[in-house]
Amino acid sequence: MVLPVEQFQDERVEGGFWWQLLNREKNARLDIKKAGIFPIVHGVRVLALEAGIGATNTFDRLEALVSKNALQKTMADDAAESLAFLMRLRLEAGLEALRGQKPLSNEVDTASLSTLDKDLLHDALLVVKRFKRMLAQRYHLDRF
Repeated sequence: MVLPVEQFQDERVEGGFWWQLLNREKNARLDIKKAGIFPIVHGVRVLALEAGIGATNTFDRLEALVSKNALQKTMADDAAESLAFLMRLRLEAGLEALRGQKPLSNEVDTASLSTLDKDLLHDALLVVKRFKRMLAQRYHLDRF
Protein backbone atom coordinates (compact mmCIF):
# COMPACT_ATOMS: atom_id res chain seq x y z
CA MET A 1 0.00 0.00 0.00
CA VAL A 2 2.91 2.38 0.59
CA LEU A 3 4.50 1.63 -2.79
CA PRO A 4 2.69 4.49 -4.64
CA VAL A 5 4.71 6.95 -2.53
CA GLU A 6 7.78 5.78 -4.45
CA GLN A 7 6.05 5.31 -7.81
CA PHE A 8 4.16 8.62 -8.00
CA GLN A 9 6.91 11.21 -8.26
CA ASP A 10 8.28 14.04 -10.33
CA GLU A 11 11.45 12.65 -11.90
CA ARG A 12 13.03 16.10 -12.05
CA VAL A 13 13.17 16.23 -8.26
CA GLU A 14 15.04 12.95 -8.15
CA GLY A 15 17.39 14.10 -10.93
CA GLY A 16 19.07 17.44 -11.50
CA PHE A 17 16.15 19.69 -10.66
CA TRP A 18 17.99 21.22 -7.70
CA TRP A 19 20.32 23.02 -10.10
CA GLN A 20 17.35 24.56 -11.87
CA LEU A 21 16.04 25.86 -8.57
CA LEU A 22 19.36 27.23 -7.50
CA ASN A 23 20.20 28.76 -10.87
CA ARG A 24 16.76 30.33 -11.32
CA GLU A 25 16.18 28.94 -14.79
CA LYS A 26 13.14 30.29 -16.57
CA ASN A 27 10.12 28.02 -16.99
CA ALA A 28 11.28 25.71 -14.21
CA ARG A 29 7.95 24.11 -13.39
CA LEU A 30 7.50 21.61 -10.59
CA ASP A 31 4.50 19.35 -10.06
CA ILE A 32 4.09 20.13 -6.38
CA LYS A 33 1.61 17.30 -5.81
CA LYS A 34 3.92 14.62 -7.18
CA ALA A 35 7.03 16.10 -5.63
CA GLY A 36 5.78 16.57 -2.10
CA ILE A 37 2.10 16.68 -1.23
CA PHE A 38 1.19 13.15 -2.29
CA PRO A 39 4.16 11.41 -0.62
CA ILE A 40 3.41 13.05 2.71
CA VAL A 41 -0.38 12.62 2.60
CA HIS A 42 -0.32 9.02 1.40
CA GLY A 43 2.60 8.02 3.63
CA VAL A 44 0.86 9.44 6.69
CA ARG A 45 -2.34 7.66 5.63
CA VAL A 46 -0.54 4.31 5.56
CA LEU A 47 1.11 4.91 8.94
CA ALA A 48 -2.27 5.90 10.43
CA LEU A 49 -3.96 2.79 9.08
CA GLU A 50 -1.25 0.62 10.60
CA ALA A 51 -1.60 2.40 13.95
CA GLY A 52 -5.41 2.13 13.95
CA ILE A 53 -5.94 5.89 13.77
CA GLY A 54 -9.35 6.96 12.50
CA ALA A 55 -8.56 10.63 11.83
CA THR A 56 -8.97 11.72 8.22
CA ASN A 57 -7.03 14.99 8.26
CA THR A 58 -3.30 14.58 7.63
CA PHE A 59 -2.33 17.06 10.35
CA ASP A 60 -4.58 15.27 12.87
CA ARG A 61 -3.10 11.95 11.79
CA LEU A 62 0.42 13.25 12.38
CA GLU A 63 -0.49 14.36 15.90
CA ALA A 64 -2.13 11.01 16.62
CA LEU A 65 0.89 9.12 15.27
CA VAL A 66 3.15 11.04 17.64
CA SER A 67 0.83 10.43 20.60
CA LYS A 68 0.88 6.68 19.86
CA ASN A 69 4.67 6.73 19.46
CA ALA A 70 4.25 5.51 15.89
CA LEU A 71 6.23 8.45 14.48
CA GLN A 72 8.97 10.64 15.93
CA LYS A 73 7.82 14.11 16.87
CA THR A 74 10.56 15.81 14.87
CA MET A 75 9.60 13.91 11.71
CA ALA A 76 5.91 14.66 12.26
CA ASP A 77 6.59 18.37 12.86
CA ASP A 78 8.83 18.60 9.79
CA ALA A 79 6.27 16.76 7.65
CA ALA A 80 3.44 19.01 8.86
CA GLU A 81 5.40 22.21 8.21
CA SER A 82 6.51 21.00 4.79
CA LEU A 83 3.00 19.93 3.84
CA ALA A 84 1.54 23.27 4.91
CA PHE A 85 4.16 25.13 2.87
CA LEU A 86 3.65 22.95 -0.21
CA MET A 87 -0.12 23.37 0.04
CA ARG A 88 0.34 27.15 0.24
CA LEU A 89 2.48 27.11 -2.90
CA ARG A 90 -0.12 25.02 -4.69
CA LEU A 91 -2.92 27.36 -3.63
CA GLU A 92 -1.01 30.46 -4.72
CA ALA A 93 -0.22 28.89 -8.10
CA GLY A 94 -3.88 27.94 -8.54
CA LEU A 95 -5.06 31.43 -7.68
CA GLU A 96 -2.55 32.90 -10.11
CA ALA A 97 -3.78 30.55 -12.85
CA LEU A 98 -7.37 31.61 -12.18
CA ARG A 99 -6.42 35.29 -12.33
CA GLY A 100 -4.70 34.67 -15.66
CA GLN A 101 -7.63 32.55 -16.88
CA LYS A 102 -5.31 29.58 -17.37
CA PRO A 103 -6.19 25.94 -16.69
CA LEU A 104 -5.51 24.73 -13.16
CA SER A 105 -2.66 22.34 -12.58
CA ASN A 106 -0.43 21.20 -9.75
CA GLU A 107 2.59 22.93 -11.23
CA VAL A 108 4.46 25.77 -9.59
CA ASP A 109 6.75 28.05 -11.59
CA THR A 110 9.83 27.96 -9.40
CA ALA A 111 11.45 30.81 -11.36
CA SER A 112 8.76 33.16 -10.03
CA LEU A 113 9.35 32.23 -6.38
CA SER A 114 11.12 34.58 -4.02
CA THR A 115 14.54 33.58 -2.74
CA LEU A 116 12.99 32.76 0.63
CA ASP A 117 10.31 30.55 -0.94
CA LYS A 118 12.96 28.76 -3.03
CA ASP A 119 14.93 28.05 0.13
CA LEU A 120 11.79 26.84 1.92
CA LEU A 121 10.86 24.69 -1.09
CA HIS A 122 14.31 23.15 -1.08
CA ASP A 123 14.00 22.39 2.64
CA ALA A 124 10.47 21.00 2.23
CA LEU A 125 11.59 18.67 -0.55
CA LEU A 126 14.47 17.46 1.62
CA VAL A 127 11.94 16.63 4.34
CA VAL A 128 9.86 14.73 1.77
CA LYS A 129 12.95 12.81 0.70
CA ARG A 130 13.76 11.96 4.34
CA PHE A 131 10.14 10.92 4.96
CA LYS A 132 10.12 8.69 1.89
CA ARG A 133 13.40 7.12 2.98
CA MET A 134 11.91 6.40 6.42
CA LEU A 135 8.87 4.76 4.80
CA ALA A 136 11.06 2.73 2.45
CA GLN A 137 13.10 1.40 5.38
CA ARG A 138 10.07 0.75 7.56
CA TYR A 139 8.15 -1.16 4.89
CA HIS A 140 11.17 -2.70 3.16
CA LEU A 141 10.40 -1.16 -0.22
CA ASP A 142 13.83 -2.16 -1.49
CA ARG A 143 12.40 -5.67 -1.92
CA PHE A 144 9.99 -4.55 -4.64
